[in-house]
Amino acid sequence: IFGAVGVHPGETGELDQEGLQWIKEQCGHRKVKAVGEIGLDYYWEEPAHDIQKKWFEAQMDLARQVKLPIIIHSRDAAKDTLDMMKAAKAGDIGGVVHCFSYTREMASRSTASSLVQRIQLKTPVVLLKFTRIRSITSRFRCHAVILG
Repeated sequence: IFGAVGVHPGETGELDQEGLQWIKEQCGHRKVKAVGEIGLDYYWEEPAHDIQKKWFEAQMDLARQVKLPIIIHSRDAAKDTLDMMKAAKAGDIGGVVHCFSYTREMASRSTASSLVQRIQLKTPVVLLKFTRIRSITSRFRCHAVILG
């Protein structure tokens, strides 16, 4: 069993430098293979967007330091997530956007700019008949899409 360590955006209101240091220490464990799930979640009003952004950036920086890929969570925050990933040069870090539920255009922008290597669609395989899901998946080679 392998794992990832990180603080979900919905829990960043309680994160501090000591917690970030603890995450960094855990990244040294041989079975930790990624930093995540990290990102932005604007579905809920708390924690505040600026708090989420602060810790998303900090955790991307941490992933770069420890040379681990990132697992990104993004809900109702597509533009800010993409902008922050670009600013942090997330493509150099590597990783996946999990539970991807944005548009085909956003998927293209995320993968074409090499910000992430994979996107995981938020859908069971039986829902692939739906037009929106098909339009997203048809744009990518099989190795760039994870169904979950």
